[in-house]
Parts: sequence; structure tokens; C-alpha cells
Amino acid sequence: MTNIDNMHTKIAIGADMKIGLTLYSGCMASGLFSFAELLEVANRVSGKPVFETYWVGEQNSVGTPSELSPAIFRQEMEIQPHYQVSDLDLDAVLLPGMWISSAKELQEAMGSNSVLLDSLRALGPRVEMYAYCSSVCFLAHIGRLNKQKATSTWWLADFYQNTFAGVAWNFNKTFIRGENYITASGVNGHLPIAMHLIEKHCGEKILRDVTKIVLLPRPETVQHPFHKVDILLLNDALMKKIHYWVEQTPAYELTLANLSSLMNIAERTITRRIKSATGESAMNFIRLVKLNQASETLIFSNQSISEISNGLGYLDDRVFRRAFKRVTGYSPVEYRETFKRNPIAMDTKD
Repeated sequence: MTNIDNMHTKIAIGADMKIGLTLYSGCMASGLFSFAELLEVANRVSGKPVFETYWVGEQNSVGTPSELSPAIFRQEMEIQPHYQVSDLDLDAVLLPGMWISSAKELQEAMGSNSVLLDSLRALGPRVEMYAYCSSVCFLAHIGRLNKQKATSTWWLADFYQNTFAGVAWNFNKTFIRGENYITASGVNGHLPIAMHLIEKHCGEKILRDVTKIVLLPRPETVQHPFHKVDILLLNDALMKKIHYWVEQTPAYELTLANLSSLMNIAERTITRRIKSATGESAMNFIRLVKLNQASETLIFSNQSISEISNGLGYLDDRVFRRAFKRVTGYSPVEYRETFKRNPIAMDTKD
């Protein structure tokens, strides 16, 4: 009997939900492991095989490892999918995010994964599709999200809206469920997807038990508006230097002339370099970095808005408040209420 025959026999015996964990070149595979483990905990708590997961991949990759490491890593990581996407009678597939730092890299990833896209398209609407972070582009590309609500990582919003105008994008949400799909934002988007599936197929009590056992964090319901800044700093030395300079410099001194002088690079050149690396104008990128610094202080401190504004070198609180509202859609007070993190209480007793 072949492996596929064995697998179909296994499927017939047990699980209610058969989910393919999809591997492709350059994907962030760690979320797939976490997702599978959460479902296995749910199986054990339920006392029955509610979920079964399988490692699947592109049609031309089965039997050969998938290279998952981006260029920023020195070591190589490879995982071998066991089955083609079309080999199994799956109920759903999960698509993890990928290692990218620009919209251009995302476009290249869609082109290099054309075989996977064809396989997903061939599955049709009977198979549910779950995607998080940058992989949501795959669902949009094959038409699964046409005229549907969806979310993805916030910093790619412009690209998604321009490329997939037929999708009703809502980037403020971290989780959106449709009739036969789920989209989530961020590299940890697998967590709310797993929690939703556990609650749907096992019940609220099982979800509570699983949450307690593995100490799951409560999922965020809205996205942090400054993820773009963090992503753009992954592998660009100049952007890192500019980021450091902006954080160390009072807001009233943040000019292109000062940056050009410090970096010993002509203003025209540095403007072009920033635009090429980030897709943003030079001053807008500088503004994003400074306001991101303000956002961190709002989230993790109890300083007043005026103290934060003055501390970062804004000469007028009103200028700071207007700029923050324009970039994030939140006033500083609303932002703090939405994203506030309570400091961990430390036990200082001996």
C-alpha cells in the first residue's frame, strides 16, 4: 500500500478537520509548528482526534527540501513537505507568512510560487484557506478574497489596495473570517486562527483549557500602526543608521539638511535611497520613525502626553498631536487606550 493510500485510510478513521500546513520557499515555518501543536493539545484535551495536520507543498517540491531561510540568515533551514497540496482530501490549508521587507519582494515571491498558486486555485471553494501576515496575498491573487473583507500586515496596505482593489481591506483588524477563508495579520497570526478553530470544533470550554495549559496570550483585535518601520529595518544598514539618528535627535532638529550633513551624503541621494528602500518620502519616513518612538512611550509608560511630546523634542504639543492623529488614525490618548501594555509586576521579596 502506498503512503497516500495509508494516509487516506488514516483520514477515513479519525479527524473531523484535516488541515494542510503549507510549505513554500522563503516562508516562516515556525508558526506552522506552533499551530499544529495547539491543535494537538486540543485533541488531547478533547479526548478525540478532532484535528489532523499534514505537511504539504508545491507540486514540484515534494521529495525535495524547501529552503525556508532568507538571505539575512547565515545558516540554512530546510523542511521537506510530505505531500503535494492536491494529494490529500483536505478540509483546509494554512499558509504562513514569508520573509520579506518590501512590496517588491512580495511581488517576486508571488512569481516564484506560481505552481503553489495554481494548486491552491485548483482546490476550489470546498477547501477552506487560512492565511496570515504576507501570505494573504496568495488568497487575493487566486481570487478567494474578491468582494470579501480581509486583513493582512499593516505596512503592506498601500500595495494590497493598489494591487487587489477588488478586496474590501480592513487593516485595522487583526483577524477576519469569511465563509471559506480566514485572514490574520502579523507573524503570529496563526494563534487567533488556531484559537478560532478550536472554539468552533471543540467548544469554548476546550479553548479555555487549551489557553490555560499552554499560557496563550489574549489575541490583539487591532493592528499596531508602526509595523512598517520595524520591518523596513531588518536588513538595510543605512535605514538602521537613520533610525538611530532620528531617535537620538529632537523633533525640531529633524531636517534633511542635518541628516545629509551627518551621513555625508547629498540630500538628493539620501532622498532617493530612502524612497528606494522604504517606498516613503524621506521626511515621511523620518516622521514615522519619530512617531513610532512616541508610540512606544505611550504604550509602555505613564508619562503625560505633554511630557512625551516635550521629551521627544516637539516644540508644540498641538503639532505632535495632529501629526500622530494623521499617521495612526488615533489621538495619542486613544492610541494609549487601545494598545496599552501593563508592566509585569516583579516580586522583589526574598
